[in-house]
Amino acid sequence: MDLIFTGQQSSTEKRTSTGVWWVFAIRPLTSSTLQTKKDELTDELHHLTRTVLDLLTIAELLPPSIDIELETLRLAAVIEGLTILALLRPEIYLLRM
Repeated sequence: MDLIFTGQQSSTEKRTSTGVWWVFAIRPLTSSTLQTKKDELTDELHHLTRTVLDLLTIAELLPPSIDIELETLRLAAVIEGLTILALLRPEIYLLRM
């Protein structure tokens, strides 16, 4: 895994967060239970983000030139990334109520 980090790590924290992300991303490949759950969560997140973008389109809040499928993937990736960051650093990324 050190080869993956070569040339892109600027801090121990960055290396740790990337390492944790790899654990979340790779572990389901070796566990059928985790793979099933990951697929379920990924499908639900994709459906949710697609629904949000469809509603914005219906409300005419998005330009007609937007590629909805591409933006669905991008938005889902951002949400997934923020979720992992919230797990790693809840004191920074979670709202206090």
